[in-house]
Order: sequence, then structure tokens, then C-alpha cells
Amino acid sequence: MILREFVRLHYFNRFARDYDSVCALLCSCLLRFARICLDFLLLDL
Repeated sequence: MILREFVRLHYFNRFARDYDSVCALLCSCLLRFARICLDFLLLDL
């Protein structure tokens, strides 16, 4: 019973870490994309 709890917590923690890293990567990509779009808009002006 304790072992099953431990395994579940371990996998949940690893999933949470992966989820955080994926979210950080997506946010950085979105920020870079927004900056490029802003540069193009400013060039058009």
C-alpha cells in the first residue's frame, strides 16, 4: 500500500515537472513569436 502511494507520488511529481518545463518552453516560444510579430508591425508603420 505504501509502495503504491510512493510510486503514484513519484510519477505525479515527474509529470508535474515535465508539465512545468513544457509550459515554460511554450511561453518562451510565444513571447519570441510575439516579439517577431511586433517587429514586423513596427517595420510596416
